[in-house]
Amino acid sequence: MALIALQFANEGGTIVTLLASTLIFATYEIVDEIHCTYIISLIVLPECFTWLFGLFTDSVKIGGTKIKGHLLIASAMQCIIGILLCVNSIMDYEENEKDGIYVTLALCMLLTAMKTWMTPVIETMMVVEMKKDIARGAEDAITYSYFFYAIGSLFYGLGASLTFYLITINCVPEHHEQVLESSGSDSETCKPHLKGLFFILPAILGLIIFITTLTFSETNQEDAHVLG
Repeated sequence: MALIALQFANEGGTIVTLLASTLIFATYEIVDEIHCTYIISLIVLPECFTWLFGLFTDSVKIGGTKIKGHLLIASAMQCIIGILLCVNSIMDYEENEKDGIYVTLALCMLLTAMKTWMTPVIETMMVVEMKKDIARGAEDAITYSYFFYAIGSLFYGLGASLTFYLITINCVPEHHEQVLESSGSDSETCKPHLKGLFFILPAILGLIIFITTLTFSETNQEDAHVLG
């Protein structure tokens, strides 16, 4: 059940992750509101292929299992991609902004794809849990999943709020520029690299899912194989 809770918490931050990604794209002068809409649509595109990930996880065994191998790879990749997004936000793409946009977009799409990859695996585990209690198993599992989905939304929401706060206190408001100029202070105090700080959250959660999967019982896997 711990893996089910973690994955639903992971999915709970999808919308917040999309909003946070716009902070990075906002640093590029050639990206306007319309382009940002297109970019967000592309970021969520992998979710349209959940059914394909479902067929893949159900048909292909990794390391002899239909659950553990898939979760280990997907969660590890989510952790790595989250770190890469943090590092990428520090990179200077002023000379060629298109490269920065393409790299950031590709990483964000991969992050969504890793979450989508884990979804059918976790839902298979949910069905196994439901069958353990014919009377109330389905209701309990749904309530459990919605609860941790809300916890995930809260976790990501608080993380995003902290990120936006750090950005705010490290940037000089426009109406303070004249005061700074008269006092001889440097008005260029905004730290753009903080805009990628949010993505450390999916990296941390990916790491937690990875560690939890390592301790996952083989007995549970065998129960899930019955569904195949």
